[in-house]
Amino acid sequence: MRKSIAAAVIAASAATGACGRMHHEDEGATASRNYQVGNFQEIESAGPYDVIVRTGANPSVSARGPEKLLERAIVEVRGDKLVIHPQENHGFFNFDWGTHRRAVFTVTVPQLRAATMAGSGDLNIDSVKGDQFVGKLAGAGDLSIGSANVQSLKLALAGSGDAKVGTGQAQSAEYAIVGAGDIDATGVTTQQLKVSIAGSGDIKAHATGNADVNIMGSGDVTVTGGAKCNISKAGSGDVHCS
Repeated sequence: MRKSIAAAVIAASAATGACGRMHHEDEGATASRNYQVGNFQEIESAGPYDVIVRTGANPSVSARGPEKLLERAIVEVRGDKLVIHPQENHGFFNFDWGTHRRAVFTVTVPQLRAATMAGSGDLNIDSVKGDQFVGKLAGAGDLSIGSANVQSLKLALAGSGDAKVGTGQAQSAEYAIVGAGDIDATGVTTQQLKVSIAGSGDIKAHATGNADVNIMGSGDVTVTGGAKCNISKAGSGDVHCS
């Protein structure tokens, strides 16, 4: 059974001596690569990679970065998911924690319904649309979405990374934080909203119907749009509904 890349990167960050091998040698000159890929609707990335996602008619993947990082990067489609991860070495993933440079992957896809980023890399998506989009961050990387027009929008953060959505609409939205990361989705109008925080992260959202708010810790929630807020709170975090 294949390993979960997201789960592996979290375990590796907790024990880099055992699971992530440091690479301090010369990372090589800057190189470019193109990858042959089939159709996919989801993306999962782990490692020292930034991923830029653009909407386009045909799926494609290209990369630019240190030559040795690209040599160790695996790009493959599993089912309907594009997976970008470091190659394994004796049963462990080479996450290249010691590298000082990142590789940048540019991905084109007709429609994206889910994306997961694990580690320190950033994920930049121009737009999402359709029935739903699920975005997940695990680590210190950031997620940026230019526009989201979906029936259901779900964002989940674990760690210190931040997520921001520029504009859009959603019938329902769920935003969850475990840790210190922040979510800013004030530009997305939603009718039904659920937010939860366990930690010190903050959430900003816009809802016009009902908003269920659950806080455990010092994180703050700000909901604009006139929603009726149902609040459950344990800790010093504040809730502002207007």
